[in-house]
Amino acid sequence: MNLKSLLSVCVWAICCLSVEPLFANTHRVEGRVLLSDSLHAASFASIYVPATGQGTVCDKEGYFLLDGIPLDECAVEVSFVGYSTHKEVVHFPSNQPATLNVTMQEEPITLANVFITPNGEDVSVYLFQKVLDQAKLNCKRVQHFDANVQLSLHSQDMDFIPMILPKMLYFVLKGAMKMTGFGAVVDLVFQNPVVDLDVRYRIDYSKEKLKYLDDEFVKTTPELTKKQQEQCLKLVRHDPFESATSGIAYALKMAKKDANRYKLVGTIEEQGHVVDILEYKRMQGDTLLYSCRYYIMEDVWSLLRLETKSKENGESRLELRSIGEDIYLPVLLVELPSPVPFDLEAMLAEVKKQIEEGKEKPSGMEKSIIKRLEDLSKSNRKFEPYMSENFTIQYHNVVIKK
Repeated sequence: MNLKSLLSVCVWAICCLSVEPLFANTHRVEGRVLLSDSLHAASFASIYVPATGQGTVCDKEGYFLLDGIPLDECAVEVSFVGYSTHKEVVHFPSNQPATLNVTMQEEPITLANVFITPNGEDVSVYLFQKVLDQAKLNCKRVQHFDANVQLSLHSQDMDFIPMILPKMLYFVLKGAMKMTGFGAVVDLVFQNPVVDLDVRYRIDYSKEKLKYLDDEFVKTTPELTKKQQEQCLKLVRHDPFESATSGIAYALKMAKKDANRYKLVGTIEEQGHVVDILEYKRMQGDTLLYSCRYYIMEDVWSLLRLETKSKENGESRLELRSIGEDIYLPVLLVELPSPVPFDLEAMLAEVKKQIEEGKEKPSGMEKSIIKRLEDLSKSNRKFEPYMSENFTIQYHNVVIKK
């Protein structure tokens, strides 16, 4: 499920998530992450503890705190787009938090050599297909796991949309969104200036079937009725296998239509595997409109990371880790916000200019939009709409068929 498709004006937001303590004697690690120049913060870099599956992200200034670690020492991984993953063992002094300050180093990407596929097909088609085929096998190899999921859904100023649309047009838009199954979320975000939902639930995976258990709304803004909570839960629940492959399945479909869409831009070595980096860029002249990078590990044929960057929609990073036997599943989704500012006066002036330049008189719809923009501009409220969804997943009791 991809909530970004809810509306084209939706762009990314970020919510710092951390896992609650599972044991009585726990520790915390805190610190700051900087880029290689030591001057700029690695805003929203991800922090991950492989031994426990716990993770969080830095704030905008690079500071982080991860609480509830049930170990006296542990390895910590710090990752950031375009930089090598930093790994360091942290020791916890008695009754004191550990401090971890990291300076990230730029990722040494080796220029890609000629990649020869067995049957001569396009490299991207070959790699994407290998990942999907392996994912199907892994789904059958995993006999059981349970996982704790923390998820956040946030929207801001999405109530701006019905304020400027004529009633009939808004009715059609809302109806179309509801037909796609997003009815509960549509009602929430279009009726409230701010929506904050923090949800926890547990996944039980056995015999290739998923069960969702122990749903809990930690925070709800606005307050939701029990029925609204049940409707939203159906939308925010994640299938880890589907989350790991949905982007790959779409990329494979696009690669088959256009063999030149994706380029092999280089390779890196990570976690003992050669990782191929496939990239897609959409340009407008010299301006980058959208880019997407797929990090695919050879031999185990798994996606390691998926990074996207858009001029309008911010950045996102999906990270996967091995749950055992070289089977990789998502552990963290980081989405960075890039709200779209709306200058109501400029928008109103542009609409009037276009109407004045036109030969025909303004239609009833155009008059309605002008009237709504005029009313909104008098309110002096600023609108920067966006919407996001973020999660962390912690796996336990994993059983894999040999």
